Amino acid sequence: MKIRIGSRGSDLALAQSRWVAAQLEALPQKPTVEIEIIKTRGDVNLDRPLASFAGEPDAKGLFTKELEQALLEGRIDLAIHSFKDLPTENPAGLTLACTPPREDPEDILLFRKSSRGRDHLPFVSAGSRIGTSSIRRQELVRHHWPDIKITDIRGNVPTRLARLFDSDPDRRVEALLLAAAGMKRLRAAGAFADALWSDRLAELEVHPLEAAVFPPAPAQGALALQCRADDGVLIECLMGLHSDPDFARVQSERHVLRVLEGGCHVPLGCHCVPSVRESFSIHVFHARSGKVRRLFTRHAHTAEALGKAVGQELLGQLPIIVTGKSERVAEIRALAPERVIACATIETEALPIPAEDLKNLADLLETNPILAAFSATGVRAFFELARQNVSIHESLSRVRWAVVGSRTEAALLDQLPRAPVAFRSPDGTAGGLAAVIQSQPDDPKVIALAAERTRPDFYTKLGPAIRLKLNLYRTKPIESLDKANLPPAALVILGSPSSVDGFQAHCQAAGRSLSEPQLLLCAIGPTTADYLRSLDLEPYAIAPEPDYEAFVRELSHKD
Repeated sequence: MKIRIGSRGSDLALAQSRWVAAQLEALPQKPTVEIEIIKTRGDVNLDRPLASFAGEPDAKGLFTKELEQALLEGRIDLAIHSFKDLPTENPAGLTLACTPPREDPEDILLFRKSSRGRDHLPFVSAGSRIGTSSIRRQELVRHHWPDIKITDIRGNVPTRLARLFDSDPDRRVEALLLAAAGMKRLRAAGAFADALWSDRLAELEVHPLEAAVFPPAPAQGALALQCRADDGVLIECLMGLHSDPDFARVQSERHVLRVLEGGCHVPLGCHCVPSVRESFSIHVFHARSGKVRRLFTRHAHTAEALGKAVGQELLGQLPIIVTGKSERVAEIRALAPERVIACATIETEALPIPAEDLKNLADLLETNPILAAFSATGVRAFFELARQNVSIHESLSRVRWAVVGSRTEAALLDQLPRAPVAFRSPDGTAGGLAAVIQSQPDDPKVIALAAERTRPDFYTKLGPAIRLKLNLYRTKPIESLDKANLPPAALVILGSPSSVDGFQAHCQAAGRSLSEPQLLLCAIGPTTADYLRSLDLEPYAIAPEPDYEAFVRELSHKD
């Protein structure tokens, strides 16, 4: 069996093709392999920035079209592509037969040790020049390091590396952004074995850029082996090199690219990784209009569902259902009435306070306690109680306050404008608030202004410091909801375990299920996310802070 491989002629492309050839020759079929170099349009026009090709005919096949044409004409049997260069649609008659195990997908930052100007990324000094031809990398530099200048550099990897050592100060750059996979493959192939390159590489610092912060191009680090769709013998042979897990994750990333109808000219980064609980996470960076840049992470049980969901989100195709109390969801809907559906799922009712708790409260208020508030509803319920008890109301000037979030604090200051807020949760959770209270040196006496149903984190962490848990109100699901409020697919914002229960009742009344993949469940904070996971539901998105308005803006990708 003879296999004719078509390859681009760069050092990296040949290193990749020779690696594939060696893997093929080691298979049980023992094929003989030849490599034919084929120049693509992208290899010929090295003087043009990649961005300048955008919008031209065949721009998406800049590095692949000539290889695919050679396959269709029968001049080669197998084309080896860097998967990230491949258009998202196969030409008729061709198929992607194999994705070998993926190399490191991350980007790396390289600079000469003498260029280090600070002790944190990007390490080089403000005003330094970073070389890259990638539109995605350029936008990421602008997003993370606005004090850095960008120099457009094309050419093979050794040519780009040489710019770090150029004697002409107008051509020299202080740093480069490259794909880690390319450097690893070239080094493995001996491309830098001579004394000159050994000395030069010894002068460099190399820093991996974490994919969650600096998402790589879709499919970066992966190879795509393409052949004619009717070549069954070769396809069967290639299965010996195929990695199903890597292919699934790459396809998830490329689905986002496909939805955006882009190739290497789209400033998009995304990286799909296995996560906990047999699920997947995808880190995404997207820039548009040269001004708006988004960096976020999403989750799902399958890589395929994840890629499709992110694509729909970026296109703004999904309505956003906001759940919670009726007056609150109506406020939030006003932010984007064309996208947001207000879905009241819970209501609250005040609880009677036992006489013994009232006495304990009055006594504790004389001891300079900490009053911990977890919601605006709890704050308002407490002050309603205080107004009915003069001695309690008069004692509030002698307490310190602890609040879980900005809305809770705003509600407190509305009731008591000069309230001394001594403790704030760093992450918007009760557990985070407990940790802050624990860090103070004296022995705290804490009164918790709580709902009837609460998670144990706050109380477990503070233990005996909790002198009184005052159950001020009860949250309960609304049982009768308008079924018309539930579209076939949507982003669903859930702000509490009670909202989850309420929305679940809403779904059941409509003959639907929370587990439907087209309902993308978005949690306000880790408490709600953990509750969803306890129901074996993977939260699609988790708000970085407990702010409904900010979360709606993020999910709707509004400026």
